[in-house]
Amino acid sequence: MITRAKGFFIPVLLFLFSCGIEDYPYLYPIPYLSDSARETNQRVSFYIPDENLGLYFTHFEILYKIYLSNNDELQPSKNNFVSVSQTLNNDFLRIEPYTNDTRYSSSIYSDFKNWGFYSIDSLKKANNDIVNSRNELDVTVFLNYIDILFPDAGVPVMVIKNSGGTVLETYSLLRSSLLSLPPDNDRLFLNDFLETDGSILSYNSDVVSFTGFNPDLDIYSYACLYIIACGQNPQTYVPVYSSPTFLHVFQLPQP
Repeated sequence: MITRAKGFFIPVLLFLFSCGIEDYPYLYPIPYLSDSARETNQRVSFYIPDENLGLYFTHFEILYKIYLSNNDELQPSKNNFVSVSQTLNNDFLRIEPYTNDTRYSSSIYSDFKNWGFYSIDSLKKANNDIVNSRNELDVTVFLNYIDILFPDAGVPVMVIKNSGGTVLETYSLLRSSLLSLPPDNDRLFLNDFLETDGSILSYNSDVVSFTGFNPDLDIYSYACLYIIACGQNPQTYVPVYSSPTFLHVFQLPQP
């Protein structure tokens, strides 16, 4: 009897452990973007695969941080981030190892928040309706393409297209709804928002200045964007995140 009990107990343990491994939470990131996906300062284009279908996925989230500069860099890249802002360069180098790390992490989102990044948590549709970005960047974007455009002049937008190139939706990008901005500020990613207050950083907590910054000189601003897949383990309710994917550093346009 004892022998038979042991023989039954061992495979049960193996079964439980194997189930635990199979249920280990994981979300696939947006695939690494080559430099060809970024067209100078103005556009980044990428495809949304459906690898996360049936997993813990709920939505994608775009995280951003804005950096002030006295330098006009028309084609920001990792080779010249330091000339734009030392803080930008430091942030990029700190985050870069995470973009190559496929291990599960429940803390990467809070890490970004601790590093001063905010979420593009709302978007403006063509009819001026403000919508929650989580509802727009859910499973319905699988197998589609996303273009993020920061023109030389005008409002930065996100365009969702199907595989045939047909535009499905166009949104104006909005800075975080958590900012304590004055009522007349529409949160658009435009360079002029920096001049709406005597103290540039008084309410712009998503903006980073730097030592030696001179507000009397020409002011340029740059937004650094990352995207992560988000979800939740339905058994533990612990958040699940993919590793981040670097999108681009854009110079904010004039209105």
